[in-house]
Amino acid sequence: MSCSPASRKRGPCDRSTTCRRPSRPSRTLIPSVLVHMQRIALLIGQTVPPLQVLIKLPNYVFVGEEDTLKVALWDSKVNEWTTEGIEEVKLDAAKLHLEFRTTRLAPLAFVVDRCIDYPYTSWYMRCTAVDKALLDLVTKRKRFVFEVTSGQVRLIDTSDPALAHVAEKAFEPGMLLYELLKCGINLMPDDKDEKVSGYKPKYKDAEERAIFELASSVNAFAFRSSVWNKSLTAGNARQNCRPSGHEHKTQPCVR
Repeated sequence: MSCSPASRKRGPCDRSTTCRRPSRPSRTLIPSVLVHMQRIALLIGQTVPPLQVLIKLPNYVFVGEEDTLKVALWDSKVNEWTTEGIEEVKLDAAKLHLEFRTTRLAPLAFVVDRCIDYPYTSWYMRCTAVDKALLDLVTKRKRFVFEVTSGQVRLIDTSDPALAHVAEKAFEPGMLLYELLKCGINLMPDDKDEKVSGYKPKYKDAEERAIFELASSVNAFAFRSSVWNKSLTAGNARQNCRPSGHEHKTQPCVR
């Protein structure tokens, strides 16, 4: 059986999928047959052996070399996702194959941690021209480089096949982040994610003022994240800066 994500908004922990009929008859699983087998098994006091399932993940799903995916199924009785009945999950990141065994048939999904890319390792922002800035963002899995112009942003300097459909294309900022979210890359953490990630957020007014100051001054200064920022109180923020000389875009981002 093969499954592919539904065509609605989803992120690393948005776990709904739409199952499509597989092309290989040998892998076809008919729900009514399984239900019939389960009823017979209950009558004779035996259990149905687990079924082996293979899912081919879509090409636009980003999977890191050390990622651990989980498989969940929808429990209609309690209206929530559960991993109960799923076992022996194996991921082939190169082929994007996800194999597992299940004793139940229901809508299936592959899921990852919402904070798999958060909190970020470092960032570096600078101008390369009067009307153009670059933002390097290093997450726990990958380095991203964004080119920012008036009202638009592009993802550049990436050759990852999963991101080929968004690379080097101009988007409104929110739309690009949404497209990355559909690929399994969450760069829009919520306030509730602080408990999962262990990160202590700044006060909103301090955060918004820091963002305003950076955006207003980036044409004159290059800014880099500071490892000391986390040790400051919630009302204070710290970044490293120096006068900008319109930096070269390939300058690496380091802490």
